[in-house]
Amino acid sequence: MDRNTILSAIRRNTPTDTAVDLPAIPEHSFSPGNPDEAAAIFAQTIQSVGGECITLSADEAPTPDTLTAYFNGHTPTLLYAHFGVIENG
Repeated sequence: MDRNTILSAIRRNTPTDTAVDLPAIPEHSFSPGNPDEAAAIFAQTIQSVGGECITLSADEAPTPDTLTAYFNGHTPTLLYAHFGVIENG
């Protein structure tokens, strides 16, 4: 089934005269100012959906060569960011 077929079926079966409340957005259980707690929650969330999170100490400089062992011979790509987003759709 393609995207347009799915969207058309949703439109046909969605009442237009009924207001729908937006879903509640859960509050974060950590302070954005606490990077250790945020990193732990991030890792826990990844693991809860079957992923693996590798945590390195501050003195370990990650490089593709040092991380290859974690990826079954595949060369990882390193991305440095101030935040991470986990989406499980």
